[in-house]
Amino acid sequence: MKKILLTVLSGSSDIIGCANFISALKQNEPHSQIHLLCYERNEKYSHLIKDVNNIYLLNEQSIKSDLENPLYSNAFALNSFFDVISQIKDIQWDQVINYSNDLTSSYICSYLNANEKIGTTISQKGNPLTNNSWANYQNFHLPKSKEHFIGKHQIKMNICNLKNTNEKSGIKINEKLSLIAAKKFAPLKTSGLKVIGIDLSHSFSGQKWNINVLKSTIEELELCENTKVVLLTSGKTTEIDTINKLNSYFSNNLLSINYTLDALPSVLINIDFLISQSNATLMIADNLDCKVIEVIENNTKSNIIKEDNFIVESLTPETLHNDIFFILNQELDLEISINKLEFLNKSFQTIEDDFGITRTQINGPIDLKTELGYIVTRYYHNLICGKQSNPDLITHLKKNLSYSQIEEYLMESRKEVSSSIRILLNAIRSLNVANSSDTNLQNFIGHLDNLIFIGSTNSVTAACHNLFEGRLENIPSEQEEENLSFIENEIFNLKSDLQKLTTVLDQLSSPILKLNTGVKHEL
Repeated sequence: MKKILLTVLSGSSDIIGCANFISALKQNEPHSQIHLLCYERNEKYSHLIKDVNNIYLLNEQSIKSDLENPLYSNAFALNSFFDVISQIKDIQWDQVINYSNDLTSSYICSYLNANEKIGTTISQKGNPLTNNSWANYQNFHLPKSKEHFIGKHQIKMNICNLKNTNEKSGIKINEKLSLIAAKKFAPLKTSGLKVIGIDLSHSFSGQKWNINVLKSTIEELELCENTKVVLLTSGKTTEIDTINKLNSYFSNNLLSINYTLDALPSVLINIDFLISQSNATLMIADNLDCKVIEVIENNTKSNIIKEDNFIVESLTPETLHNDIFFILNQELDLEISINKLEFLNKSFQTIEDDFGITRTQINGPIDLKTELGYIVTRYYHNLICGKQSNPDLITHLKKNLSYSQIEEYLMESRKEVSSSIRILLNAIRSLNVANSSDTNLQNFIGHLDNLIFIGSTNSVTAACHNLFEGRLENIPSEQEEENLSFIENEIFNLKSDLQKLTTVLDQLSSPILKLNTGVKHEL
């Protein structure tokens, strides 16, 4: 029986997010034993996850205090740390998966005995080692990218070559608590009402609900004869204060549920739609296939990991209720009043395509150039990480966008590709004489630095440069000649990745004919 360990030494979002990952892993390896290593502060979330045979806990504060205590050396702190994980050290693992991709997990994965180590580990020289292109992408590109073209949970799926399990929940549901919850919701369900839950918890980043947004949203939903609002709270003082303010405004006619974490799944399966900020409640609901509307701030990353859910990017909070009503009307066949002139926020639906879960804009102000850039860049990133090409995607874009819209994007992208190619060619030229003198070697290293630097820019080519940097970190030898040979091979891999982008851009422009007159026409 295969023994698999996941190290998840990060926040609650990763603990909940790995529930879907573990479901997919169990489906792929049905006879495996799956074990979880996490911090004690996240133990309550780890017990919600199905298909976990054992949970190992680390005391984060104890490790931190040992490292920071001036009375103890770092060696003492490390010995103390390894004493804590001694219970997993002596196990021969078939797979150890660095799920959270943090430094502590990387060191632990390096330290353990395993037939296969997936994700990032640390070499004896202290540099990060990655096991495939997707781990490279996660480790070297994602931290530098302002926009995540591929979600972090999807990347983890790709690292292990797993597919999303939309048909199966990765969250445990307590049967006894579910019976109690079903009885509580029965009067609403038998009346034919659609139950709209609004979770009052803050987002992972600490963002609070705007009380006026809540008032305007609840007001229309309470007036609708087909819906009933239920406020959800974890019992925190700030949330109870919000409930009291809302009840004062609505003459104490609102329903609210003060849930415990173990009872939350039983509550959520009775809700038709959850409106929530990006927090643990939303992620649990998403895993349970409860329909969700995630409200995020501008440029905040979504935490939805399944298809057919919704994201509203809040640009103008005063009109946020309009965007919520648009989605509810569409999905629940309601007729809530909407001011169509006030669609000032962006609404997206999550969908699944050949490359996994992504989002598509369904309402609000559309910036076609930005959307085109998102679609093409996501497609390209999947290609350089090893996914197969999808000609239908390019055909779809050409059918639905005008020549001028495509051409504007192509002109900027080709400039950035040309810049990368010039720097790449300089590196190739200097490589030929790199080992002839120290000066030439330093010159070559300078060109390598230039290639790596592009990865920290907003260039469309940034991802392939970051993958190049990641591959260089995996240099297997300390011999100069062998290193140069390895680097040469990786430079030509970078050239191949740039060629893939050039091919995508050429495919986008292929229907355009350039006549002798200089006039451009569409086919």
